[in-house]
Amino acid sequence: RGAGDMSIALYVSPFVQMPKSRCSTASPEVAAAFGKEPVVDDEEARKQQELKDRMEKMLRNGGDGAAAEMDVGALQAENAALKAENIELKAALDRAQAEIRALKGDSDDAATSGTKSKLKNAKAADAIVNGQG
Repeated sequence: RGAGDMSIALYVSPFVQMPKSRCSTASPEVAAAFGKEPVVDDEEARKQQELKDRMEKMLRNGGDGAAAEMDVGALQAENAALKAENIELKAALDRAQAEIRALKGDSDDAATSGTKSKLKNAKAADAIVNGQG
């Protein structure tokens, strides 16, 4: 090695870490880079934009306590309604999944598994009696 040589050890990860958010014109930062408003292309993005607009309005009306409090109250009511809907939807999903498991015969319920085994035994006996087994 010459006097001017320097050894450098470089580690390169074999894994790629994807960014948490997608790069799209729905992102305010990306849209701003193009000098445009964010593209609202789905329901969730529309709701987020509405919420942002409400919050900006609330900040603008900071001197008007009644208007700001009314907006907060409306947001709290909407939040409570969405939480209740979420609970109802989760319960409905649990019931539907339980029904699917029961129909498939994947249930851990003793009555269901007993019925399933009786049905298998009856099919086997029928096959033997009818000469198909």
